[in-house]
Amino acid sequence: MEIQVREPKVTFGGMHYNFDKDDLGDSVFCQIFFMQLSALLVPFETSVHMCMGHDGERASEEDEHARTCEGMMKQETNHGQCQLLYSRGAEDKVGYPSGWRQLWKTVILTVFPLPLRQAFVAWLEAGFIAMTSLIATMPSLYDRLFAEPKWVFAWHLTEESEHCWDSVPDMLHRCPRSVRIVMWIATWHLLPLQMGPLALLEGLAYGRHALLKSPSTFCWSFFMWAVFLPNFFMYSEACTLLHIVCGLRPSDAAYHRTKTAFHTHIFAPYKSQFKVTHFQNPQEHLRSRTSSLKSAAFQVVAGIRLRNAATAVGRVRKQVYSQTIQSLKAGGMTMAEIQHAGLDFGSNDELVTDTRLKDE
Repeated sequence: MEIQVREPKVTFGGMHYNFDKDDLGDSVFCQIFFMQLSALLVPFETSVHMCMGHDGERASEEDEHARTCEGMMKQETNHGQCQLLYSRGAEDKVGYPSGWRQLWKTVILTVFPLPLRQAFVAWLEAGFIAMTSLIATMPSLYDRLFAEPKWVFAWHLTEESEHCWDSVPDMLHRCPRSVRIVMWIATWHLLPLQMGPLALLEGLAYGRHALLKSPSTFCWSFFMWAVFLPNFFMYSEACTLLHIVCGLRPSDAAYHRTKTAFHTHIFAPYKSQFKVTHFQNPQEHLRSRTSSLKSAAFQVVAGIRLRNAATAVGRVRKQVYSQTIQSLKAGGMTMAEIQHAGLDFGSNDELVTDTRLKDE
């Protein structure tokens, strides 16, 4: 399994996030749903590494400078900042409400206790496996589902097609099955609301100009809302039930098929705009190493290395946060906007008061 971390050669702040309210693609209601998803992903992605990733173990096993676990942090903060800029583009050009980002930040980071947050991570990451595997069976569907800027989800879902197959098993070892069952049941209320009445009402409110672009767009959008989204919901919930509740793992063949389809058909037009910055080691490799070393002497040495690694992880985390903030500022955001955007950078007061990060 190969997990690559990519970012634009011109930084995320230098990429375009141009929406056209008169052209939201062929499936307007689906595009509105993805705007909802983006608002959720802003706080979700930047907080994922705070409750998973084996950071300390990865650093102490692989290197005491935390270069290995830096890839995990970097990938998730990349996803978060990209979705933030995507959401801001939708809010600016389409008029989509910005309050969703703050609502989801409050729910995910304040209302949810850590076990429930971990269950939500497991469910959503498993849902990405379902989503990417479905699109991989019909790559041409991608262009019918997403409107410009199409590169955002082409890049994001490509990375999800690689790392979710590793991150979900990682999280299942951390989160009790009972909590995962509660979360899975709760999503039977969340997803139908988002895909059903909310997508319809927001589509009519913010996508009405695009709906009236042509009769074919109007008809196809309603067809996808009435037929595709309900079937996708059932497919996704079935997959997440098998994965996070029953503990059944998708096949290796499905992983390779999905990854190949995304690299060949969906991400290929945008590949030249990105560079690979990190490679992640799968958690199975990590666990197999740590479980084979059980001597008392090793445990003492490991404890010392783990303490050193924890310090290195904190240092790397601060560096990743600083790089993320600088990239967002390059995209036109002020420090005040970043702090209230829905991103989660923990409680690192030193970071947000760092004079190097304050607005010019």
